[in-house]
Order: sequence, then structure tokens, then C-alpha cells
Amino acid sequence: MSGSSMRLCDGARIAVIGAGPAGLVLAKHALESGFEVHVFEARDDLGGQWYTTSPRSGVWPGMRTNTSRWMTAFSDFAVPS
Repeated sequence: MSGSSMRLCDGARIAVIGAGPAGLVLAKHALESGFEVHVFEARDDLGGQWYTTSPRSGVWPGMRTNTSRWMTAFSDFAVPS
């Protein structure tokens, strides 16, 4: 669909697959826009790769990243120290 866009009907239902950072941001903005949102996550908690206690996480205790806490934080949810 290069060069075109698709508009959802008002009140459309949206399924978000995955409750990692991208899925959570999508769900938040869709809710704020008035859509009915259902988030599906395979694990028992939110966070995607950042859910560090999940056996499927690629993050391990003590891991350090090269990203800035301030640049990757959500605007309305501070990163813990």
C-alpha cells in the first residue's frame, strides 16, 4: 500500500500482540484515540525482552546496555534508578 493510508472506523477493536515497549505504546495511543484495545502477551507479565525474570528473556541479571535511561524512558512513566 505504498503511498496510501488506511483509516479505522470509529470504535474499531484493535488486537495488540505482545506487551513489550512497542506494544504498550501502541495500546496506550489506541486507547487514547477511543479504540477498544485487547493486548495479548505469551508471558505472565509485561515488558517483552525487558521482563528479566522470564526464561525467554534475552536480558540477564546485571546486564548493561548502551542506551540512555533518559532517551528511552516513557514520557509518562519514569525509568527506575
